[in-house]
Amino acid sequence: MTRVDGAAADGLYSLRFESQPPGTPSPWPEGTDAQVAFFRAEPIVAEAPLYLYFDAINLSAESPSGELTIARLKPFCETIDPLATIPLEELDLTGSWETRCVELQPAGDILTFGMWVTGVDFTIGLDTFRFGPPCR
Repeated sequence: MTRVDGAAADGLYSLRFESQPPGTPSPWPEGTDAQVAFFRAEPIVAEAPLYLYFDAINLSAESPSGELTIARLKPFCETIDPLATIPLEELDLTGSWETRCVELQPAGDILTFGMWVTGVDFTIGLDTFRFGPPCR
């Protein structure tokens, strides 16, 4: 995962997630700790489903193959429990920035959450994370 300057959907920076080079035998990354984390000043109370919106783009000529996992975290990016695991194919990513929404099912209040992307073949960009109304 790298921060990319000047290539964002809304703002100055986006996050680029990229698999290992072709021919690498194992998915990347290995493990279940976040590649990026979001720390909140006040916890989100787990009373009902949450809806996380973000902008996404496929940065490869090939369709991405892998999974985006979003999880509730301890302060140092260690996973407490997953909130959602989404196959990249289901995000239907294109070569243009488009808004996507995923439903999260928190088992407890969220002070820190994060995400990681795993798989064999992907190069995607993510940007502009925000909570909103139920996904359409």
